[in-house]
Amino acid sequence: MNAEEQEIYPQISENMKNKLLEWGKITGWWILNLILYQGSGFLLFSYFYITENPVLIILLTGFLSILVNFGLFWLLGVKSKRFSWESFFQPVKKSQLIIFFWIIFTTIVLFFVRIFIGWILSLFLQSTPNNRILQLLKDDKFFWLIFFLVAIIGPVVEEFFYRGLIFKALRKILAPQWAIILSSLLFAVSHLNIIQGILAFILAIFLAVFYEKSENLMIPIIMHILNNTLSILLTYFLIK
Repeated sequence: MNAEEQEIYPQISENMKNKLLEWGKITGWWILNLILYQGSGFLLFSYFYITENPVLIILLTGFLSILVNFGLFWLLGVKSKRFSWESFFQPVKKSQLIIFFWIIFTTIVLFFVRIFIGWILSLFLQSTPNNRILQLLKDDKFFWLIFFLVAIIGPVVEEFFYRGLIFKALRKILAPQWAIILSSLLFAVSHLNIIQGILAFILAIFLAVFYEKSENLMIPIIMHILNNTLSILLTYFLIK
């Protein structure tokens, strides 16, 4: 081995070590999010069935979502100085304003495509929806509270964690297409439901693509809010 090769091999080894370390961190963040959010959510709903206090559970679920998703994003992404806050909100140029038309059009079309796919999947897969918050829509007095939680709070904090932290971290060690696919897969698995997971994966692909193109986290946030708004309204009218 000549002197030049001896210099290259340590560099390759160091790069590999750094990538493996990043993989470990990202995996750990996702598992921590899953344990804290889903585990605590399970305990909350167990409590709900004992106390039958839906308002308290809705409020606690919203607080938990903010605490876990945004909290991890802030601590691991911004507070640690891994990313700057400004890096998540690159200004949209005037020449790119057409993107707002496309995000609305894409989200609406994608929503109905996913409904059709969900219906097809339900013919072959036995899967019970696990979003018990939506079941409370049967009672009109909870509508706006649930709407605020599911259509506003949920999308915003989930985008900060999954696109803002997970995707952005993966993007540092992977090509765009692989970072998009892997971050979307992690988002899908976090739903812990096969049909919901498949539909979430499809949505997440588009959220990550638009974020990659715009470099502005507001774009996937708007798309996610619109998607969940349509979901809430459709669910509300179907159960009435």
